[in-house]
Amino acid sequence: MSKTLLNDELFISGDSSRLFLNLELGCSSSCSYCYLPVEGMQVGKRPPQLLTCSPDELLRRLYSDRRFVPGRNGTILSIGCFSECWDSVTRPKTIQLIEGLLAHDNWIQFATKREIRQVDLELIVKNPNWRNQAVAYISSASIRKWSEVERGTTRPEKRFKSFLICNLLGVHSCLYIKPVLPGVTIHDIDLYGQLMGQYEIDAVVGDLFVSDVSAGNAVSPISKFLSVTEHTDAAGLREGLAQYGRVFENSTEHLLNISR
Repeated sequence: MSKTLLNDELFISGDSSRLFLNLELGCSSSCSYCYLPVEGMQVGKRPPQLLTCSPDELLRRLYSDRRFVPGRNGTILSIGCFSECWDSVTRPKTIQLIEGLLAHDNWIQFATKREIRQVDLELIVKNPNWRNQAVAYISSASIRKWSEVERGTTRPEKRFKSFLICNLLGVHSCLYIKPVLPGVTIHDIDLYGQLMGQYEIDAVVGDLFVSDVSAGNAVSPISKFLSVTEHTDAAGLREGLAQYGRVFENSTEHLLNISR
C-alpha cells in the first residue's frame, strides 16, 4: 500500500546539497526490487500525463526553488530517482533537461538501465555550455539473473556498451551496482570486476532501500518512507572489487572524488 500521495513536490525533492529531478513519476521497467510502489507510483508502464513534467516546466520550477544553489560548488542535480530517465520516450526529454541545466555549471548525475548511444550523448557534449558536468551511472543489480530481477531493462551486455561511448566522448561514467541484492548480486563479482578493468571505471556499490523505516536503519536520501538496509554482501563486493579500481558506497561520494 502506498504511504504517500503523489504531488508536484516529487518532481523536485531533496535539499540544497542535492536535488532529485524527475520528468516522470513512475517507470516503464519492472525491477523486482523497485521501491516506487511504496511511493504510490506505477511500474511496468508509462505513467499518466498528470504524473509527467516537461523539461521547460521542470527547469522553471528548479530555478525558482530556494533550495537550488547554482555553480560548480552548488547543488548536485540528480535525474531520475522516480523514473527511468533514458528509455525511448523519456530520453529526448532528459537530454533537453540536461542541456538546460548545463548553463549553471552544477554537477549533473543520471542513472540508467538503458544503453547510452553516441548520437544522443553527442547532443550534450556539443552544447556550448558543456564543462564536463554530467556523470552517467550505468546501473545493474545482477548480470547473470538480470532477466529475473530487472524485467523491462536493456540486456547488460548492450547496456555496458555505454561505458565505451562515454570514454570515447570524454564523459565521466561509473558502474552503479545498486541495490545489492542479498545472495544474488555478489555472484557476479567477477563479471563486474572485468568491466571495471576493461573500461577503467569506478564503481558505486549501494545498499538496498526498503519500506521499513522503523528498523533503526538510516532514512534514504530520496524519501522519508524508505530506509537503507545494509548487508554483508555489499561489504564483500566493495572489498572484492577494490582490486580492480576505486569503489564507493554512494554516488555523492564518487562525484566528490572525480575532477573536471
